[in-house]
Amino acid sequence: MEEINQEEIQHVEVVEETPKKKNVLKILCIISLVSIGLALLTGLINFLNGPLTVEELEKSFLSMNSALSVFGNSKEVELAKKIAYDRMTIINTKFYLHGTLNLITLFTGLIGVLLMLRKNRLGFHFYIIYSILSFTFIYFVVPIKL
Repeated sequence: MEEINQEEIQHVEVVEETPKKKNVLKILCIISLVSIGLALLTGLINFLNGPLTVEELEKSFLSMNSALSVFGNSKEVELAKKIAYDRMTIINTKFYLHGTLNLITLFTGLIGVLLMLRKNRLGFHFYIIYSILSFTFIYFVVPIKL
């Protein structure tokens, strides 16, 4: 019986990570850490500054209007301006909910990246959750019809 076990052990293939896979993972993690770190810094600063005042919101909308003026004044551009203004207004009124969800999403990504750097498979799952949350959490704040 011992001989069989030794033969089985000899036939077991050892799967090792290639250096290329390690480098790709490190590059992904470094880029993600920079991106998430800057987004966390910006999110925390915005969260501490609080929601925009009515004057600041109007100023922001005027700067957006001037940026969109290069596209002319077609019905589509006017519709895009209206939708953008409605979104900005809703996000500003639900500022703390939006900020909290944003920070939770970013911390999920940060945890995922740090776990992936330690070669913990759970990090990949956290990173996938972060990726999905990063483009869906806005719909917890803004209605889908906008």
